[in-house]
Amino acid sequence: MRRLAWVPVIAFFLVGCQSGDPASSGGANPQVSKKTQEAEKPETDEATKIALLIGKRPPITVAYPDPQKIFESFRDPKYSGSEYDDLPPTFKFPYRARSWETAKMGFGEILYDGTLVAALYQDDKITQDQVDEMVNAHKEQVGGLLPDIVGGKRVTYWFWEIDKQRLMICAYRTEKKGTKLTIAMGDDKVLDALGISPQLARKNIGRIDAVTVQETFLNHPKESPHG
Repeated sequence: MRRLAWVPVIAFFLVGCQSGDPASSGGANPQVSKKTQEAEKPETDEATKIALLIGKRPPITVAYPDPQKIFESFRDPKYSGSEYDDLPPTFKFPYRARSWETAKMGFGEILYDGTLVAALYQDDKITQDQVDEMVNAHKEQVGGLLPDIVGGKRVTYWFWEIDKQRLMICAYRTEKKGTKLTIAMGDDKVLDALGISPQLARKNIGRIDAVTVQETFLNHPKESPHG
């Protein structure tokens, strides 16, 4: 299954709709709202305030001067993967998108007239300690600004917003396969069009929790979710 097929992110990866989870096998239907808006022109002339940090790679920022360098840092020929260039359905030219996906991770970026305006990274299996490290690292690079946290039974979102730019970290705790991580950074108009916003997260958190209850019942039928 394409991990970065650019469907609304909160409605797809962040509820665990990946192979191996009951939510993707037809058992539990998340029915998460997919309402998004058409992408407007980004505010790329704003000074960069937020960066996406992934390991030893260069910090990824809005209007990054060399998006190809960032993309190539993820497109490692040592690993089997696939490259795609399909645009999200709410985006039109002069937007352009590209992504690199392996069995375990994915990286995607969206350009506007050749300028990087959004980036998204996903990792299928990390530890809680790694999640904590990611959250603390991003908190430090925005000067200690406290995030807007949206939490449920198995999913937690952290959002930061500075001068029309947004950063999101999401940790989805699966029952058997550890934690799935998504980090997204970009112009707030672009992320709105991708369905990445604290407002949409809050709107959907109850439905995500409902999926968690259904998954528990499916995996442990003798343990009724209603007691």
